[in-house]
Amino acid sequence: MSNPIQYNLRMPDGSIYGPATLDVLTQWAAEGRVTADTLVAPVGSTQWQRADTIPPLQRALANPSSAVPPAAPTDALGALSGYTAQGAGQPMSYQSVPQASGTNGKATASLILGILGLLCCPLVLSVLAIIFGFMARTEIANSRGVQKGDGMALAGIIMGFIGIPLACIAGAVNAGLRHH
Repeated sequence: MSNPIQYNLRMPDGSIYGPATLDVLTQWAAEGRVTADTLVAPVGSTQWQRADTIPPLQRALANPSSAVPPAAPTDALGALSGYTAQGAGQPMSYQSVPQASGTNGKATASLILGILGLLCCPLVLSVLAIIFGFMARTEIANSRGVQKGDGMALAGIIMGFIGIPLACIAGAVNAGLRHH
């Protein structure tokens, strides 16, 4: 019985392929192209799970087929290309699934807010720098290397923690000057 749900794969090297049906993934697991530490998620989902936690893939990973058909053709980077699933009769194309890669936007925001918090409106902007910084660091850590910017987020957090006491000192100095 064929499972109509389509899945994306995140290989151990970070490359992402898909979509593919569970039947195709099971075949690839039997062929050794999907391993236990390959991450799998339904198309449209961000909830990745190890291939060895999905029952049909568990069986294929535990009992690889001794009669494995020839490997699918790959391009120069080793990406699957033009693979025809057994019995399907039509080539399936596999392309990299777009992922939010590059620098995390919240890390950039944290850095900018941290800088601005030292220059103007320190209390509000410094608090926002800290919040965005911690949110960015969590997202970056959970991205498994896809997103960058941890240093920027940390810099924003540090500047935020510097800006808050500076705001308090500036407020105290300003209040002291008003009384004289």
